[in-house]
Amino acid sequence: MHWLTLLAADVEQTGSKAATARRIGISRTAVSLALAGKYPAEDTSRIEARVLAALAGRVPCPHDRTDIARSDCADRAARPMPMSSPTELRAWTACRACAHQPKETSDVV
Repeated sequence: MHWLTLLAADVEQTGSKAATARRIGISRTAVSLALAGKYPAEDTSRIEARVLAALAGRVPCPHDRTDIARSDCADRAARPMPMSSPTELRAWTACRACAHQPKETSDVV
């Protein structure tokens, strides 16, 4: 579930379920229950839509000088260090220093 990954990453980035909830426009309790896998509604499409609308936006990539989807940013940051391409190595190095990368990948080598 892509939306749960986005939700968890935003909570990690903001350091607060309440801040993430305010940003999305849902309750802190809903954030907590969704992350715990205990959201009471069988159909999570409403909360999913709100999370995607608020968090699946685009971020500026300083290396490419373009706007990319948050999910693409996270995917790029999670890549292992390339060994054969100097161009890919420069991009990988730029991801390590980027303010937009998810925190859990910032110290991965």
